Amino acid sequence: MKKFVVIFGCAVFMSSSFAQNAPPVREITKQIIRVVNGYANSISCSDVAVGPKDIAALVPYKTLYDYDDARYAVLWYGDIGCTGGSGTTTVNIAIVTVGRFDSFVVDPLLSSPVVSFPIGLEPIELIGNTHDSLVLDGFDYGPKDARCCPSVPFRITMRVNEKGNWKIIKRKVKKLKK
Repeated sequence: MKKFVVIFGCAVFMSSSFAQNAPPVREITKQIIRVVNGYANSISCSDVAVGPKDIAALVPYKTLYDYDDARYAVLWYGDIGCTGGSGTTTVNIAIVTVGRFDSFVVDPLLSSPVVSFPIGLEPIELIGNTHDSLVLDGFDYGPKDARCCPSVPFRITMRVNEKGNWKIIKRKVKKLKK
């Protein structure tokens, strides 16, 4: 009887440990911010400071069974390669994946500067996303704008292709709210 209780107890313990959920969203967000800030600051000369509003869950990490597929797109501003000068700080993207034991890593082959991410708007705000697209609001330069101050509001939709490059598929001028 004791042997049965021990075996049953071990089976219950093992099944509960295998059916665990992913870490809480707050912890996932914290880990993503940490790895992207480290990545971006190691390849650019800007003081990169990613926040929760810069993260899009392309494929969210919800259970231990889907960590292989989990992917997050993170937008960040930086001067990749430290070229300096006017217009060298641009919007970039980092794709974060999940490894074993809940380790979060930037996939450099799917992130700036390797992949194309032709945004052209500043500043930008992440509005929404799907598993392969991002919707962003930002400003572009009008014909009389100074280089400091873009004034034409736009909404763009971008989609990623099979090679990881991003392309603008829809660009629309937004009306200013009065």
